[in-house]
Amino acid sequence: MAGVAGVDITLDGVQHVRTNSLGFYGFSHLPYGSHTVEAHFESSRPFFCTTPSQATVAVNSSVNFGVGYSLTRLFGSVVSDAGTGIAGIQVQASGQGKVYRVISSMDGSFRLAGLAPGEYVVKPAPESFPPGYALADVGAQTAVAALDSPARVTFTVRAYRSISGYATVYDRSALRQVAVPGLTVTLKGTSFTNKTDTSGAYIFRNLPAGMYTVAATFQGREFTQQVSLPAVPSSPNDVVLNLGAVDRFIPSVVSQDSEK
Repeated sequence: MAGVAGVDITLDGVQHVRTNSLGFYGFSHLPYGSHTVEAHFESSRPFFCTTPSQATVAVNSSVNFGVGYSLTRLFGSVVSDAGTGIAGIQVQASGQGKVYRVISSMDGSFRLAGLAPGEYVVKPAPESFPPGYALADVGAQTAVAALDSPARVTFTVRAYRSISGYATVYDRSALRQVAVPGLTVTLKGTSFTNKTDTSGAYIFRNLPAGMYTVAATFQGREFTQQVSLPAVPSSPNDVVLNLGAVDRFIPSVVSQDSEK
């Protein structure tokens, strides 16, 4: 611990000395017996005593006094765009000449205590994220921690979510399921629209968490599939729209009919 200079030390309420630059003090040529030593510490910063400020001891003794400055804290969390905490993320806070590191807990929260008041630059480590998050969104934030107002930061990181699959119809003449290209596929209740490619595949990217209904109209009939996307990264790729059966499948004709 660093010594504190300039502290007024009183002996028996009469003699006074001040601590030197290293925090040391001393009284000499004392009569035998017990003596009372008291430290009078003053500071513009809030502080507390870590030892009693007064002691009664015999001559040839050492008396150490301790003080500590009141410190502040930093609270934060790392959450997905759905508001769910992300655990195990390493967070670094730099400021006041020091670097602190902490790991987010199961609910995504973290806490740093014992900080000197001042400004801190806080940033999660991108390499500590599990796969499936948009790491370009992970940037540093500046937070000011004060004695009467701990710093608070929240990092919201977008999770990659998508829905993909394909559309098929049973061709009775070929006795098998065949892909349906050029079919309009939508997510009902949203503005998301896609067309199946030549292999009948479709994909919707950059989706928020939630429940979706994948829908397509084929020969005047609507076909749907429900899909739930959680708060974590998710990419279900086997959402199949089975569009019933036709006697004979002709892609160009079926594609046109599906657009009517």
